[in-house]
Amino acid sequence: MIDENQTSIDELENAVLDEADAHANQRVAELEGDPRIAAQAANLRLAEQRRQQLWPRLRAFRENRDLSQSVVASRIGTSQPAVARLEAGLTDPRLSTLERYAAACDAELHMSLTSGDAHVEVDARAVARQAFAAWNRHDVTAWSDLFDEGVVVQAAGLPPDLSGRERATLFFLTWHEAFPDAQLHQTTLAAEGQRAWFEGLFEGTQNGPLRTGSRILEPTYQRVKTPFSVSQDVAGGRCTRFAVYFDQVQLLAQLGLDEIRLSEFDVSRQIA
Repeated sequence: MIDENQTSIDELENAVLDEADAHANQRVAELEGDPRIAAQAANLRLAEQRRQQLWPRLRAFRENRDLSQSVVASRIGTSQPAVARLEAGLTDPRLSTLERYAAACDAELHMSLTSGDAHVEVDARAVARQAFAAWNRHDVTAWSDLFDEGVVVQAAGLPPDLSGRERATLFFLTWHEAFPDAQLHQTTLAAEGQRAWFEGLFEGTQNGPLRTGSRILEPTYQRVKTPFSVSQDVAGGRCTRFAVYFDQVQLLAQLGLDEIRLSEFDVSRQIA
């Protein structure tokens, strides 16, 4: 049996809702016709588009480091579904949340409010910092990811027939094989446009073979502290030119090589 009174109430509620919707739509149309509101709405839409573009990049950054959402969630102190919602752009996170997410991915968050060429400088600095971090973590994957496929690498002791990212990777592996505890201590960092310069101190104990060109220096078990400098160019978030300079004679002397043994190595004080 149909309750006619209830049916009438439902119809009345639906009519009221329809009228409310129509009123709301009319009000929205009126607001969109206001230039001030339209400008604010356009800014909000632009901000939303940028936010939606950010999360796929962060998700890709996490996946490139072979980190699962569960691992990142554990490091942040939240749940895996919360990270999934974050990466899907379903939330509007605070800056502190973004910083924790970046740290959980072994990265740093860098932001800029400038326009034009200034954002490139931030990228160049960021890549330099990431290179330091990857080196000191002994993370060859993270290190290699920072270099463009066709990067030009200028570094002593590498075979001339190897180029690009493979050359940058071999440079990393060569020094970490020779100095398993290798650490870099940054002293200065500067950037202008797409180029960054940094100086620091290389420190480590030679517990492994040091391969310099066709020569192999067997472990000396000596600890060294050698200053170095690096000049690098960055484009698209990756290094396109990487040149490292250090005093090889000083390094080999710290390893305890005498003049006769030093003459066996093709050493120079900087790379051309």
